Amino acid sequence: FFTKKIFWLGLLVLLLLAWASFAQENQLVAEIRLFGLKGINEQTVRDVIPFKKGDIFNYQKLDLAISYLREWGVFDKIEATTESTKDGMDIELNFKMATVITQVDIQGNYPFLENKIKKYLTLNAGDIYTPKRVADQVERIKEFYKRQGIVATEVQVKEMEQPAKNGVAITFRVKHGEVLRYRNIEVRGNNAYPDGRFISAINTWKPYSEIRLKRALRKLTEFYHLHGYPRAKIKIVEKKINFEERCVDLILEVREGPNVKAIFEGNQVASDNKLKDTITIFKEGSFDSYEIEASMEAIKKLYKERGYPDVQVTSKKIQDEPDRVKIIFNIAEGKSRIIKRIYFQGNENISSAKLDKTMTTTQRGFGFKGGFDPDLIDHDSKAIKTEYSKKGFLETEVGQWEIKDSEQGYDLIVDIPIIEGTQTRVEQIVFTGNQAFTNTKLEENLNVKVDKPLNMVALKNDKTRLLGFYANHGYPYAKVDQALILNDEEKSARILYDIHEGQEVRIGHILIVGDVLSSQKAIKKAMGIKEGEPYSYKKIVESRLNLRRLGAYSAVRVETIGIEEEQPEVQIKVDVDEQRPFLLDLGFGYSTDEQFTGFIAFKNLNSFGWAKHTLFKLTAGQDLSRAEIGWLDPRFLGSGLEMSVNTWLQHARRPAFNYIQGAGSVSFFRRYHALGFLFRYELDRNYFIEGNTTAASQESLRDNTISKITVSGSYDTRDSFSNPQKGWYTLGQVDIFNEIKGNEANFVGFTWQGEHDISYWRFTLSTALRLNHIQTIGNNVIVPTNELLFLGGDDTVRGYSEDSLGPVNAAGDAVGAKTRWIFNEELRFRLYHPFYLAAFYDMGALANDFDELTWNMTRESYGFGIRYITPVGPLRADYGIKIRRRAGESFGRFHLTFGFVF
Repeated sequence: FFTKKIFWLGLLVLLLLAWASFAQENQLVAEIRLFGLKGINEQTVRDVIPFKKGDIFNYQKLDLAISYLREWGVFDKIEATTESTKDGMDIELNFKMATVITQVDIQGNYPFLENKIKKYLTLNAGDIYTPKRVADQVERIKEFYKRQGIVATEVQVKEMEQPAKNGVAITFRVKHGEVLRYRNIEVRGNNAYPDGRFISAINTWKPYSEIRLKRALRKLTEFYHLHGYPRAKIKIVEKKINFEERCVDLILEVREGPNVKAIFEGNQVASDNKLKDTITIFKEGSFDSYEIEASMEAIKKLYKERGYPDVQVTSKKIQDEPDRVKIIFNIAEGKSRIIKRIYFQGNENISSAKLDKTMTTTQRGFGFKGGFDPDLIDHDSKAIKTEYSKKGFLETEVGQWEIKDSEQGYDLIVDIPIIEGTQTRVEQIVFTGNQAFTNTKLEENLNVKVDKPLNMVALKNDKTRLLGFYANHGYPYAKVDQALILNDEEKSARILYDIHEGQEVRIGHILIVGDVLSSQKAIKKAMGIKEGEPYSYKKIVESRLNLRRLGAYSAVRVETIGIEEEQPEVQIKVDVDEQRPFLLDLGFGYSTDEQFTGFIAFKNLNSFGWAKHTLFKLTAGQDLSRAEIGWLDPRFLGSGLEMSVNTWLQHARRPAFNYIQGAGSVSFFRRYHALGFLFRYELDRNYFIEGNTTAASQESLRDNTISKITVSGSYDTRDSFSNPQKGWYTLGQVDIFNEIKGNEANFVGFTWQGEHDISYWRFTLSTALRLNHIQTIGNNVIVPTNELLFLGGDDTVRGYSEDSLGPVNAAGDAVGAKTRWIFNEELRFRLYHPFYLAAFYDMGALANDFDELTWNMTRESYGFGIRYITPVGPLRADYGIKIRRRAGESFGRFHLTFGFVF
């Protein structure tokens, strides 16, 4: 009886607790009180909380609110208390503001780039500050320097509190330790190679570095493997570091293992060296039965690629001595099976050329042999069927391939029979469940269209395209089901899309962390996202790229809060790591045309906190002295336009003239993938000091004020700006000149240039053509000398002095002209990165009109050079040799400059 009473009493308590919880869960939110907020707008915090006053209360939403607020990353502690009242549930949130890392700087980091060291750290702007995390970074910096061979490095930490941001800026000041150098290196166990090879590979001229040492030992091990010692191992037996004498003593132990010699018999098509590079024994460091079998398969693959599908390979391992092993590969090459031609039979709707591109099997052509491999027949037959399925042919059959010898008897002719079948077309596309967008709008985002052939490959992607469209237009929770109904009799198809759009989602607040110097308004404007607008996955991804393009931040992270929980309002969290805004650049250079030049430039990458760039640059040289002030807006008015404003004063000396110019310009640039468009307005005031001219055009040296409008478009698919290996580049440009003060001359400049780069093995062939013409408007118009075209020198036709070609005056001095063409051809050979050898051919002509551009006016040269490739372009040394030299001309000319000739 007593036990029953206890049971019923416990059950009653549980029911009362459950009822109390249920009653609380179904109460309305009466009040939300916030305490402890500093430096953060209270309304912003309320908007992040996923419920409002008057909503039904439940503890799950309260936990979610705390989770979102913690994701923000600006609170160290959040405590929530609830109290049930007659009006509903009162919620009280008490915040303890976190100290946020607003900036991380490293000083004294020479010779290493600051960003390189930062990548080694685990602390970024926007992280919550703790003394332990900062102390950990000190040890990581010391470890970084130690791995670079610099020991006993000291790191001091300076913490600058920023109460307005509830944060602290951290500066790590590095005091370099001592550089260690190698003193003694002892090598044990090496019989095949002397100690000198080890010392040379370690490179004792450079300071000791743990990273370089490991890299050197790895390369030495690979060297052993590739030279007949596949089981060779090298390890450090002893490493002594003497900090007082700043030196390192090493003892290396080498276990060479047996010497393995690969012998190839029966090979005529492939050389021994090629086969040795093909087998896997030396690469993998083993010569067991598995690796020998893998090497045999690699040989077979090589031969099949070269057109020997019947190749047979056997192997035999012989151990004459304990430390010497011979592995003999016997190769029965078989008959050459090179495909001369591939013919498709029965293909009426798809061209043979297009089908040929879909297959792995190829016919003989320039640069490849087109070997026949019967193992590829099934793969290529499926590829043909797939290509037909893109055109609506769902029942295409590929018959048995007919392989026969050519008339000559040593090549193959391949006939591929095809039964195309009947084409299926799309009769109807049906959408159900869509309310936010019309059927027409949805169809625009599909690749498969009504009354067009059914493309089975595109159909698979259309579901993803619809989901992407919805996610980019405020419906990231949309779901799409796709169904295909085929009518075999009419050969038509109906495509059904059942859409569950879900709720519309909007952007809530953009929560920015790490903005010490930057204005939050400037960051939001540059992102291209506005608070309150529909959610767009594409815009969120692009917003990160937009901020990175500003150049003011070393790192940018953009995250969403609430998307996983399918909230109707999603917050965007942005962490920015501001880099040092002030840069001081010093430069010195020399080129054979421009002589010695030096500059000093001061840049501010985050002017006024707006993420705009300002520039003040002074240039001094033998031929150019210039002072320049510039302003750059990477995202003008939050758009993709780049705006720049520049003004300068310069004294320039060219071979044909010497003048002083004061000028200013404003330009707008927009890039669309490979396309670029430029609009520029420039106003120049020119004062000529001296120059070359003819008796008929002495006024070309007049002082003048010119207004210039430039419009250009470019297309660039090159794989690299500094060292292009492949791709196209073309530019079209129109310059409209209006002489405001002077002779009031009006004229237009037309420019077109193109470049093509193609590579094969270590060779790169670059071809470029440039066309320029100045068209005067009106009669007796004389173009100012500084706007005329010139020819000859480092960047036009090498072998000749700068601006020395074209029309001349009575004294034999070049005076410039209005029409020019230049052709440059260059073949580069990569010795080892970053050094290249080059051979070139240049030609061009300069005259005052097209009809004067005769062959006699054309000047040519050829020559050789060397290139040193840097991240921003090549250092170029060339010697150009004149072709068809004229009386009094030199044999050639040496050129030293920076950048490519085109």
